[in-house]
Amino acid sequence: MVLPSMNKSVEAISNNHLQQPNKFPLINGLADVRDYYVANCLLFKLNKGSLRIENEFGEFIERSAPCLFLLEKDQTITLSMSEIEGHIDFSSLEVSYDLMQKFYKVFYSTRNYNDRELSLKTKPKYFFHADLLPGMSDTFDSILHGVACPRVCSNVSIDDHDYSYFSLMYLISAFVRKPGGFDFLERAIKITTKEKVYNIIISDLTCKWSQAEVAGKLFMSVSSLKRKLAAEEVSFSKIYLDARMNQAIKLLRMGAGNISQVATMCGYDTPSYFIAIFKRHFKITPLSFMRTMNH
Repeated sequence: MVLPSMNKSVEAISNNHLQQPNKFPLINGLADVRDYYVANCLLFKLNKGSLRIENEFGEFIERSAPCLFLLEKDQTITLSMSEIEGHIDFSSLEVSYDLMQKFYKVFYSTRNYNDRELSLKTKPKYFFHADLLPGMSDTFDSILHGVACPRVCSNVSIDDHDYSYFSLMYLISAFVRKPGGFDFLERAIKITTKEKVYNIIISDLTCKWSQAEVAGKLFMSVSSLKRKLAAEEVSFSKIYLDARMNQAIKLLRMGAGNISQVATMCGYDTPSYFIAIFKRHFKITPLSFMRTMNH
């Protein structure tokens, strides 16, 4: 559901299942969110505790608070969160593809030859961290407060002239000059067939999407869609599952309904089948996940 905007722009910063600040004691000092598909670039602010992020490529990073993370879209990650003094405190913002395109145009004009030469020698990085410079924490919180919305909200609109646009640009700038930073931006403005399919499916998970319907939305034949997805080494069913599970974990974290209601909102006919799929995917039951997040 898209809330009405004060502006006419369709660009958005959306809140995901980690959007609201979290302060919860953890079982055995550690909580994991496994196999989470990052659909859009993600800014993650760690206020208390420590965090380890690992992706399917074997890249990982581990830092203690306070710090800021930037995660690249189109990767599957595991978040391992450890408490400090009994609690962990974090919040996140999901940055749309459209906004990343605009930021790229701004930052690219500042790129010099030495940056490009360095990037050619740098191994691709899929997430970065940065220390919280003066004003960064308050800036992040002001954006988070500005896009706060009801529990069932998916995203809200923001345009180029909104203060949040420039505030977000300030936060992104902390990562641009890091080795691999410009390459990160260049990848962020490319969109794969997988991402296009994901965006169509997650726009209405109550719809029983078929490959033919999605192919029609993309103005291509089913055979062309299958061929493009095969070239990207992903299946239609895997994308469908990622969309459903991402929405499920967001809704459960935000308390948008009980397990039966969340199952329905994610397009499942029965709660029991939803529970089985959720457990198989995240290695935790929906009920255990809710208890861990809200203990």
